[in-house]
Amino acid sequence: MSSSNSVGLSQDLNRFESDLPSSLTFYQVFRDVLVKWAYLPSEYIGTSSEKTIDYPIELGVRLSGTLKSTLLIRCQLEFGRLLAESALGDDANDEKGVDSLKELANLFCGHLLTSCWPTHSFDHFIPSNITRESWPKGALGVSSFLNVDNHPVEIRLWIEPGRSAKQEAR
Repeated sequence: MSSSNSVGLSQDLNRFESDLPSSLTFYQVFRDVLVKWAYLPSEYIGTSSEKTIDYPIELGVRLSGTLKSTLLIRCQLEFGRLLAESALGDDANDEKGVDSLKELANLFCGHLLTSCWPTHSFDHFIPSNITRESWPKGALGVSSFLNVDNHPVEIRLWIEPGRSAKQEAR
């Protein structure tokens, strides 16, 4: 990578740092999606601790574009079933719960990007399971911990300099 590209990526990261939402703002975007899509109220608890709890569901959306980003939702499967029941009005099984979590991740990602970085371009990827071992290392992040109908939910966002797959192919 040339030094001019490095400088450009560094400037992009600095712009993102200044625009990075606070933990409360990050939560508020998530809350708005929960209320509008699944009619579920939530309570902000605070930032996530580095000593994180193990959750069976770690669903992430990896984005590339101006900067690489990883959005992560961590929760119990019961929260997914609650989402499915609230958003779809059906009795939910595990499969519908996971599908509802994927839809929530997509909606949250879209709202977060348009709320915080409306002028930046991102390539959107499909939500997938992300293990703790594959979390970004050393990237700038914001996190929130919340309670949704007595279900603990953790949301995290990492941002790091990067190039989109289209830029890499050139």
